[in-house]
Amino acid sequence: MNKIITFVFSFVFFVVSGCESTPKSSLQYYSTEQANYIIHSNISKIPLKKELKRFMVQPVNKTQECLIEELDDGQYELDSSIQIYWDGQCKDGFAIGIGRAFAIGDYTDMEQIYQVGQLGKAVNHKPVVAIDYIRNTSMRGVIDVENTISFSGHMQVIEDDTNHFGVINSMGYIENDNYAIQISSPFDTVNRYMSHRGDGVIYVTEDYSSDFKSIKLKLTFLDFETKINLGFAAIQYRETGNWAYHEMSPTNQYLQKVSIENSFFNSSIESEKTVLVAEHKAKQDYQEAIDLERIYTNRVCSKENLDVPKGMTKNKYTKICVYNDQFRSKFEAAKAEFDLSLARKREEHRSKQEMQLKLRNTKAVESQARAAQSQADSARRQADAAVSQSLNSNRQVYCQKAGPLIMCN
Repeated sequence: MNKIITFVFSFVFFVVSGCESTPKSSLQYYSTEQANYIIHSNISKIPLKKELKRFMVQPVNKTQECLIEELDDGQYELDSSIQIYWDGQCKDGFAIGIGRAFAIGDYTDMEQIYQVGQLGKAVNHKPVVAIDYIRNTSMRGVIDVENTISFSGHMQVIEDDTNHFGVINSMGYIENDNYAIQISSPFDTVNRYMSHRGDGVIYVTEDYSSDFKSIKLKLTFLDFETKINLGFAAIQYRETGNWAYHEMSPTNQYLQKVSIENSFFNSSIESEKTVLVAEHKAKQDYQEAIDLERIYTNRVCSKENLDVPKGMTKNKYTKICVYNDQFRSKFEAAKAEFDLSLARKREEHRSKQEMQLKLRNTKAVESQARAAQSQADSARRQADAAVSQSLNSNRQVYCQKAGPLIMCN
């Protein structure tokens, strides 16, 4: 079952309504057909369906025949020292029931809890818990390995080195190179929705709703193989809700603004819907795996006298019991630092909003004062004109009555 882990994490390591867009004389215009042509012509290559290698392995810790099926994508070629251990039952020459399989070698340290059925094969549509201790990755969900590999559930990558600690959480569905997942982190305010449907294009929606940027949503298109931008991005601004469309460089730099037919982004909208559906099911599958892990670890981690597989140390066998605890202090320190930074950004954002509000209010008061002054000046001019007209009228009447005795001209 080594393939299940490596297949999932080879992907996870690299690391979304407005008005109808219409042609504008000042902007380069792209129809849906033209934009799609540019996107797909920039694809490096269409992913080929991977062959699933299956073979039977005898666990090194079992003296009786106890074959278990392994799925491989080349890890055995990279590490020929891999040995398989099976912490579970055997029947009629095959592994059977719920147990834990270990794949251990010079460059490999993986294990997974799952259910094995007839002929040593994994039971489809059943929960699995898998951990790669070298890459610090884990997955909990439901698998199906009947014809290909599919997984629905939660995946986590822990980045732990001297200068950085991070956690990336993914929730969704993966089958071969097709996927629909939501990616988040406790150290990031941005949620990302990503999907690939086998055509070489990754549809990405970045949601900045919890962030303090002027951007609310961003839609981009990435190459499946290289992860470079394929040509365009759409940005929705928080305050106005308006959209802006940009040509993008392969290195994700904004180029000129353009006008794109609105229907071009229907694929991005459908992509996000697909991810949300996959995320909903993945949460249910994740819970099934959590329940399985709890049952198994309660049996393994609460005993003093353990039946450790032959050839394996107790520390290796019980590593699953303390795996998450080893990161606890680093996580808490990183989270405290992130929360402090977030609070500072929130305060800066609040102060900026208050200043902008005061500025708007000041401008509004000044505008009202100017309007009032203008009205007063206009009223005064009208009053002066009325007085002048009245004086002229009275003068004419007086002159008419006075006759030639008074010079009125």
